[in-house]
Order: sequence, then structure tokens, then C-alpha cells
Amino acid sequence: MLELPRFTNSGTEANLLALSVACAHTARRKIMVFDGAYHGGVLTFGGGGSPGAFGGRADVMSRFDPRRPDALAHAGTFNNNVLTMAAGLAGLEQVLTPEAIRTLNERGENLRVAANELPARGVYMARRGFVALSLPFGDAEIVEFLAALEAVVGECEGVLPGRKS
Repeated sequence: MLELPRFTNSGTEANLLALSVACAHTARRKIMVFDGAYHGGVLTFGGGGSPGAFGGRADVMSRFDPRRPDALAHAGTFNNNVLTMAAGLAGLEQVLTPEAIRTLNERGENLRVAANELPARGVYMARRGFVALSLPFGDAEIVEFLAALEAVVGECEGVLPGRKS
């Protein structure tokens, strides 16, 4: 259970602070990471958006309490960004509704089914089955996406494995 969360400006900042409290709390300096995973800009390159969060047991997270003489710093120009947090909450409550999620998942499933039909037409792709979609991504955009995918594959015919020139 996450007893005490702290909000940050980004996932990178959350990772940085989580690593610093882990090192301070355990007095260990070695960190295990997973190859191929994103760990924020601290350990790998990448990007993200505001906000981020990290947390843990209250006894560990209390290391950030500024009243402690040995407190860990959690500085940041926009920490406790009320506007970002309010926008995120409004998005979760008013935009990303259960109905919106169902609709988005149905669209994604329809896209997956259509994309899985592309190999029969000579278009081959990885079998991951996931494409990032956003709420404004409607049925017309799915048709446009599939047409664009086919066009890109068509342009690369000579270099794609299994494709005839």
C-alpha cells in the first residue's frame, strides 16, 4: 500500500527522488534497473509530461519532511502545481469517463482487428497489437491511420522482409 505519495513535475523527477530516498533509507548505492524499461531521464533518455508521482511507506517518505534536521530536499519550481493537478483531476472525472474508456477500447479493438487483416494483403508487422490512441482518435482517423500504414509499407516494399520488389 502506498502510504504517502509525493507529487513532482515529471516522471524523471519522481524517479530521481525515489532513487535518492532509497539510497538514503537503505544506505546502499547500487540500483537495479530493468533493461529496456524507461526510468526517466535520470538513467535513460526520454520525455514525459507533468506531473509525476512517487511514494512509499510513511517512515521512508518522512525523510522529505522539511522539519527534520536530516530532511532530503524536494525542490522544484512548480512543485505542488495546483493548476496541473486540478486539470488532471478534471480530466479523470469529466473527460476520461468509463464510457469514454469503453469507446476508446472498442476503437482500439476494431483497429487491432483491421491491422491483423493487413498481412493477408501483404502488409507485415510486429505482433505486439498495441498502438497509442487518444480520445479524439475516431473511426475516420482509424481508416486514415490504416491507409497511411499501407502507404508507408508500400514505399518500403523493397526493404521489408518477405516483401517483393
